[in-house]
Amino acid sequence: MDMITGISHDLRTPLTSIIGYIELLKTDAFQDKAEYNRFVSA
Repeated sequence: MDMITGISHDLRTPLTSIIGYIELLKTDAFQDKAEYNRFVSA
């Protein structure tokens, strides 16, 4: 059970970050073109 919990956490954390970046890009919530480029190239 500990292994499944660890794997689940390891997968969820990066996915949360990716989903956050996608939402920023979809809603044009970035400050300027430089920030947009930083998000896209990260």
